[in-house]
Amino acid sequence: MNVAVAFPQGSLPSDEITVQSLRFAEAYSAIQHNFAETIDPDKTILDGGIRGMLSTLDPFSAFFDREQFELLKQQTRGEALGFGSILYVTPGKILVLQTAKDSPSWRAGLGQAMK
Repeated sequence: MNVAVAFPQGSLPSDEITVQSLRFAEAYSAIQHNFAETIDPDKTILDGGIRGMLSTLDPFSAFFDREQFELLKQQTRGEALGFGSILYVTPGKILVLQTAKDSPSWRAGLGQAMK
């Protein structure tokens, strides 16, 4: 997609969000047409674009797909099984955000380290 084609009168948008959205669409189109394999838009846009964008904001902003959101809802109802900690994971780094008292993580010493 060429931005000039989308706006043939030469009246390119001036607001930053539209300009950056058009750049994203242009990059995605180039990848889609030139990449050797078929691209899954859900994986590319949701997992790559949106998750990447949110990761630049702060360590607490995140996007959940349906399955992840259902797991989150189970955890808030106390139905999920696990080791008792909420983690923030980035390449090469794991940050323990919260540990439930008397959980396996707590008994292993993660909860005491957070006091």
